Amino acid sequence: MKVQSIRFSDELWRLIQQEAELEGVSASQFIRETLMFRIGYRLGERGADLHEVAEGLGVPQLRREPPGAGGAGPGGQSTSRST
Repeated sequence: MKVQSIRFSDELWRLIQQEAELEGVSASQFIRETLMFRIGYRLGERGADLHEVAEGLGVPQLRREPPGAGGAGPGGQSTSRST
């Protein structure tokens, strides 16, 4: 693992801390996750297989679901009933 120092303005650091607190993570973890999302997004824009990207970034529990999975029936209608 690489350790890196990054400089932030006081105002930006306050915003990072504030957002991290709202997410329930440390500022360092918030920054790591933010960078992983950005890298994943950019690689996806370039056509990379997102599951391979997720593995490369160490993102756990990303599942491939077959087409039509996730509670949608034919025509995209939900198969669950509300009671």
